[in-house]
Amino acid sequence: AARARRRPVELAVRAAGGPGVVAPRGAAGPVRVAVHHFDSAVDAEELATMVRERLEETGAEVVEVLFSEVTAVIGAHTGPGVLGVVVAPAGPAAR
Repeated sequence: AARARRRPVELAVRAAGGPGVVAPRGAAGPVRVAVHHFDSAVDAEELATMVRERLEETGAEVVEVLFSEVTAVIGAHTGPGVLGVVVAPAGPAAR
């Protein structure tokens, strides 16, 4: 499980583009992170902690971390335990 979580963490770091990261879009400003899950609140919290810690190591500024349980429609296709991470620019008002 730990190895499976490393990939979304590293993808989140690339998307955030902190000063310590070579990102496809260059350095970014503050970001919001959302962790989505289906019947896995504890795993989602652990993943969010991993993402936040790794982002902060690179110098990215995380202004908010949100949690969301995906709908039963998505859960029916993925099954319990699915996790997803979204990184979005926080915008200038978040500073």
